[in-house]
Amino acid sequence: MPRQWPRARYDLILFSEVLYYLDEADLARVAALTRRDLAPGGEVLLVHWTGTTDYPLSGDAAAEGLSGALAGVMPAVRQERAEHYRLDLLRRPG
Repeated sequence: MPRQWPRARYDLILFSEVLYYLDEADLARVAALTRRDLAPGGEVLLVHWTGTTDYPLSGDAAAEGLSGALAGVMPAVRQERAEHYRLDLLRRPG
């Protein structure tokens, strides 16, 4: 991902413990693919650990980067933060 992204229309796209492995260029590609393939009324759920990593992005940077890239099309409808992880739910208007 994003190079092996299956082309289809999705009602739900789940990114769990994966976005922080991407660099900013790949995160931008994932945002473009998500924008292209999420159906009207569809949701994107992000679940990421928020501790320190050696990965290209932190969990917060990854979630905020994708959420920010999709904000004009898929606003956040729910955000929750626990001690070690965060959940972000984005929804494309139907």
